[in-house]
Amino acid sequence: MIKTGRFIVVYDDVEQEVIDPGSLYISKEEIEAYVREHPVPVDPAYSKDDLLYDLTESGGFYRLPDNISDEMRSYVEDMLNALLQRQETR
Repeated sequence: MIKTGRFIVVYDDVEQEVIDPGSLYISKEEIEAYVREHPVPVDPAYSKDDLLYDLTESGGFYRLPDNISDEMRSYVEDMLNALLQRQETR
């Protein structure tokens, strides 16, 4: 069944392309290590489990619920940028 909905797209602001979680090559262990150092903010619309699942088990393009908090949206941006930067320095 086809549906429409509202959500926030996670994208690369240089390339202007949506992010496919599978193309990031960030492991669950890397995410969990980051989360231990930087706890995930409480957000009823998007939990730590949602974050882990979306980045390690889903494909297509990475999207966030439309009603996610600004704090969680910033957290996701900061986390992905930090983890990707660590990959570049390896």
